Amino acid sequence: MTQQNDPHNHPTRRASSRASYSPRAPYPSHRANSSRVSASQRMSVPHARDELEREREMYSAHDPNQNAPSPAQRYAQAQKNKAADQRQNYWAHRPEGSGYTNQPKAVQDSAYIKQPTYRNTHRSNANPSHTSRTPRVGEATLSGQIPRQDAPAASGPMPQQATPSASGAMPQQDMPSASGAMPQQNAKDAYRNASPTRRSVSQKRGARTSAAQRPQGAASRIPESSDFGAERYLSAQRTRRKPSGSLRNKLIAGAVAVAVVAIGIFAFTTWDANKAVSVTINGQQQTIEGQQRTIEGLLDTNTVSVTPGNYVAVDGSVMREGEGTRATATINGQGTEDFSTRLNEGDDISLTNGSDITEEYTEGEPQALQPTLEVQGTGAVHLYTQKGEPGEKVVRTGNESGKTAEVTTKEPVNGVVQYYNVNTNGDKVIALTFDDGPWDTSTAAILDTLKEYDAKATFFTVGQKISGHEDLLQRAANEGHEIGTHTWDHAEGSGQGVSLILMSSDERKQEVEKGLQAIKDATGQDASLMFRSPGGNFDASVASDLNGLINAEIGWNIDTGDWKKPGADAIAQRIKSAGPGEIILMHDGGGDRSETVAALKQALPKLKEEGYRFVTVSELINSYPYQG
Repeated sequence: MTQQNDPHNHPTRRASSRASYSPRAPYPSHRANSSRVSASQRMSVPHARDELEREREMYSAHDPNQNAPSPAQRYAQAQKNKAADQRQNYWAHRPEGSGYTNQPKAVQDSAYIKQPTYRNTHRSNANPSHTSRTPRVGEATLSGQIPRQDAPAASGPMPQQATPSASGAMPQQDMPSASGAMPQQNAKDAYRNASPTRRSVSQKRGARTSAAQRPQGAASRIPESSDFGAERYLSAQRTRRKPSGSLRNKLIAGAVAVAVVAIGIFAFTTWDANKAVSVTINGQQQTIEGQQRTIEGLLDTNTVSVTPGNYVAVDGSVMREGEGTRATATINGQGTEDFSTRLNEGDDISLTNGSDITEEYTEGEPQALQPTLEVQGTGAVHLYTQKGEPGEKVVRTGNESGKTAEVTTKEPVNGVVQYYNVNTNGDKVIALTFDDGPWDTSTAAILDTLKEYDAKATFFTVGQKISGHEDLLQRAANEGHEIGTHTWDHAEGSGQGVSLILMSSDERKQEVEKGLQAIKDATGQDASLMFRSPGGNFDASVASDLNGLINAEIGWNIDTGDWKKPGADAIAQRIKSAGPGEIILMHDGGGDRSETVAALKQALPKLKEEGYRFVTVSELINSYPYQG
């Protein structure tokens, strides 16, 4: 039966485009030249099924259980059922103008089974007289005319499908079209219904949503071929490797071995950490185990009893008892604050009371803390053996208590002045010294006598006396004598001309500083840092003020008393009584010193005959340093 008003068969179409075909032909002739259809897709339905069956047979040859379907077979069958379901819905409810409306079922099936993406872009020009085909083996013959099926209109609900009559003929459905004619149902539905080898849609996948239940106006699409998807899946399965049973067993065995080793290590570590060990605690040998093998454990178990420190204010007062450090601990002589440290065999542990913890505080600006000077020993030489250095102190205010305290942040370094007599170990060495110069008549005569007997001496000058006698000092320096200061003016003023002790700190410093500068101005050389205090008055306070200005204050072992003018013989006798390492006091200024010059001419030759040498104070001290 031919549909008269089918727009696909319009007489204006070229007759050459209408091609005849056999029932097994894959496509009408107008599709054979389409660039969108590959050669592999133009395979007939029986041929495609044969190819799929051969693939399944090849796969089953490697299947250990040939009676059971493989995963690939199950997947291919599911895909095939899905495609069949979609095709039935499509052909049952295809819209008007979709194409191929008068072609047999086999032709339509073969045209689309290998075209998953083909859309109804070409109209069929096949011979409309071909409305049926010869049934295949196993197919049921059709009785009666194949009924038409209504397609959805542009709007309105989908019509219900008609039921067959008693005679077996399918009544026609009312399916409006543009021309008003009703198209017939194609042979594809009859083939599917008559074939005993196909299951219904409901048998294969259960109930599906029909085209009538879809939203109206939805576009119809041709589903992807199930056979094509099966081929891809089978190809993937051929290259896929499954782990063998032996490999799985090896992996399991390896995991078990690792677990056993880990458990063994954990068990050994736990046992080793808690086993009994012998240690020494505060001088006593003890055996500890388990919890006791840490400092914290010893305290928790009262193995050692100690008292914790307190929480105190900045002034040291206790604010809260027992909130200081728990204990003071050492392990093998090394202090530790980690009380969780594991104790081992042979460890020597010391545990004592804890220390206090001071509250947080705020500090003020640091202040200088002046050093003191310690005077030690006795003797003619007063040597600075340790220079004093100032320290620092601050005032702290407790943030919690509000109390204040003066705290030394840097301890001052106290100076030390060592009093001692020079020990020459029997060497006949004597140091001659002269005070209160330079003087007009006496200084030059003394220099002449010293030169005659190859003697060296030390001159302690008064600074204000140097002016006008610079030539004498220059001569003394050139002839190898030592020149040190005896202050600027012999402690006049508040010192009453006899003692720096009576003067202020600033006055003492000025006396020494001005005296040293006068010597440098006269000789062009730095003065010796050997200093003699007026009257020999030198104590810790003076020593502290002069710390850093001088290296030593020089006293004497023998006072000739020449300043009293006792006569040359008396003075000479006292000079000749000197022993090794002794310092002799004389004067070249302060008056007429002619007796002193005469005494030197008597004593020096006598001492020289006895083997004595006459050196400066610095040479004496440096050649025979303090031994302690």
